[in-house]
Amino acid sequence: MMNFPNKNATDHHLMILNGTGQVTAIPDIAVIRLGVQTNGEDLAAVQQENARLSQAVLGAIEGMGITDIKTYEYTINKNYEYQDGKQIDKGFTVRNIFEIRTSNLDQVGELIDVSVDAGANVVDLIDFEVSDINAYYNEALNNALDNAFEKARSITANIGVLLNPIPACYAYRAWNKAN
Repeated sequence: MMNFPNKNATDHHLMILNGTGQVTAIPDIAVIRLGVQTNGEDLAAVQQENARLSQAVLGAIEGMGITDIKTYEYTINKNYEYQDGKQIDKGFTVRNIFEIRTSNLDQVGELIDVSVDAGANVVDLIDFEVSDINAYYNEALNNALDNAFEKARSITANIGVLLNPIPACYAYRAWNKAN
């Protein structure tokens, strides 16, 4: 695709090309969000039961040697049901969700099993991430640049001119500042 940012660009034989680059990375971190949800009529009792179960879950996770644990969500909701247009009080729901990060991916299944055995009744998320995403991002950028140069070489060879590439980021910044 050829774009000419301004009318003087044609005097400089400017081509602006887009390149694409892709990198595949193997995740090295697991992120798990799980916790406890309790329901009942008396808010204090519901909170107390939730705290008891949550402490048991935390103890079980810490017993596995996992220390990267934080509270992700803590909510208290009032529950209602409607019958014949009338609102009926149905008590409270207390939800306490933890976010756990571990680099031991082989431990994920056991971590969930141990948590459920200790009282967890909500598993919101199991996700796998890459810890050093910037290295892969930079590699993908370099692949995109190589792809753009490959396109430029093909176009210039086809029309019979010499390729004298100037990185588009400089031309774009200069054009962008001028306009």
